[in-house]
Amino acid sequence: MGKKETEKLLFILMDFISDLSNEQYQNLLSGKAVVRYEQLEPNQRTALLVEKFRSDIRLLKLEDIKKQFKKEELLLISEHYNVSNKSRDTKQDIINKLVHSFGENIKSTANNDHMHQKLAEEIHKFDSVEKGKDYLANHPKLRTKKDIIALAKSMDVYVSQTYTKQKLLNRIAESIIGAKLRGQIIRSEK
Repeated sequence: MGKKETEKLLFILMDFISDLSNEQYQNLLSGKAVVRYEQLEPNQRTALLVEKFRSDIRLLKLEDIKKQFKKEELLLISEHYNVSNKSRDTKQDIINKLVHSFGENIKSTANNDHMHQKLAEEIHKFDSVEKGKDYLANHPKLRTKKDIIALAKSMDVYVSQTYTKQKLLNRIAESIIGAKLRGQIIRSEK
């Protein structure tokens, strides 16, 4: 395994660990839980690619899109959004068509992304999950479930549409602040 593959694998593992709650983390350390490998079906793979693409395009990381996605993956995303491509289209052509199809969506999310970035910075300052939850619950820009889900996605926190507002807030606070606190504990144990 080369350096880039190792780096990707470590990134996946760190992302997984940062999304764990304190309880899940402790269960994993104590042997009460295990990490399991599961191969994705083609539809699941496409769904993950689409979500990653949407995240990158919302953050206007067009260079990252070109680096991170293979042409085959971009074609799957195009198919998902019903964007027609020709076989001779280059990666850049496909990206341009996808960006164009998102058009206004990119512009309208730019302001929200700035607000989400500021919220993320504020949340990282908290030293307790409870204080973070209170801050999020009382924030005027997070009145609807849709607003909270958008914030979670911008912070790369997995949430389900079926979660209640309170569960969404708990998940964000636990993932962001809890991960920071767990990291501090791990560093202090060394």
